[in-house]
Amino acid sequence: MSLIKLLDEQDGSGAAIYESRMDEIAYGLEMAGCRFMWAARLGTWAPEEGWGKRVDGRGLVVRDWVDQRSILAHPKVGEFLSHCGWNSV
Repeated sequence: MSLIKLLDEQDGSGAAIYESRMDEIAYGLEMAGCRFMWAARLGTWAPEEGWGKRVDGRGLVVRDWVDQRSILAHPKVGEFLSHCGWNSV
């Protein structure tokens, strides 16, 4: 089977799986203890209760569009994790 045929046959749904991945990312950021800014545009996802307080002062979740170019150009940005969309390539 070709890659294009495989992709064409997908239904495009997967929000439940994606939300569970968001939970894992949130947990990982909390456990890592690092500072972060997370652009999380999944409209239905919300971190578990109390997560925001546990990362307060070192983490920021942005639910809207961000100027990625300006963020990445900032001298304090040390790492960048991406889903590899076109804007990130």
